[in-house]
Amino acid sequence: MAYSSEMDVRKNMPDATADVISSLDIQWAIAAADAYIDSRLSQRFATPFSPVPNEINILSTFRATYLLMLRYPDRSNAEDLERLEKTIEELLDGYLTGVLKLSEATELTNDERLYVYNYNPEPDDVYDSTRLSVYD
Repeated sequence: MAYSSEMDVRKNMPDATADVISSLDIQWAIAAADAYIDSRLSQRFATPFSPVPNEINILSTFRATYLLMLRYPDRSNAEDLERLEKTIEELLDGYLTGVLKLSEATELTNDERLYVYNYNPEPDDVYDSTRLSVYD
């Protein structure tokens, strides 16, 4: 389930840009934005988010807008791009550090964080789905 919708992204874009961007481009941008959000916030929260917190919807909309503005540079203002990128990164950092709170998000326990982020297989390790970890 996407964190934002095509309508969310179109409303957030400058009018001139929103008119020329295809639905396919917007779907790509939303998918890329959601993957980026999951990769950053999975250090602290269970991802993918379900239900989608309003804060994540907004973040996905901002990130998708940013990606589309990068893709159409002739229709973008450099200052707007920088401001949007800074806002996105500040929000992500705030959620990661706990300065900002996510409603309806499940935080990982310390044990879950250790399991997820200490998995560092050796190059010749073979994946075996019957094992709980590479250390078994």
